[in-house]
Amino acid sequence: MKDTELKLVSELFKDSRRSDRQLAKALGISQPTVSRTIKRLKQEGVIKEYTLVADFRKLGIELVAFTFGVWSHEKMKNYSQEERIEKAKRFLAGHSNVIYASSGQGLKMDRLMVTVHKNYQDYSEFMRQARAEWEGLVRLESFIVSLEHEASPFLLSLRNLGRYIGKTE
Repeated sequence: MKDTELKLVSELFKDSRRSDRQLAKALGISQPTVSRTIKRLKQEGVIKEYTLVADFRKLGIELVAFTFGVWSHEKMKNYSQEERIEKAKRFLAGHSNVIYASSGQGLKMDRLMVTVHKNYQDYSEFMRQARAEWEGLVRLESFIVSLEHEASPFLLSLRNLGRYIGKTE
């Protein structure tokens, strides 16, 4: 990406509610340039959506769970890569509390889901469904963060990511 595009995305991470005129002023470029660049970045799929970040606790969410999984490669060999992906997509589509899911590496695990829950009973039910869906195929382990007793609230903010991306070497 061009430096101007990175700086624009950085500014949008910091506050996507600003007008094109305000963004242009912050970047020292023209408003039409900002508008054209945003339109192109949307078309290219760089900008996927605009959303807000709320205080989870004030929305009645008490838990955030980081659930790690590892495939049972012996049992998964009965499924093609496409079948595994479709099975995962179906499961994730049925659970709106999943805010992030991906493959990865570490802790002898190769999958990660970040989920939010209203309470421990909600979390337990979600895990019961996940284990039933993936029984014998994936081993799941969770790290649960209670927001109810947290001195500093869990903050899901991309503002720092905006600062990180905006750094120029």
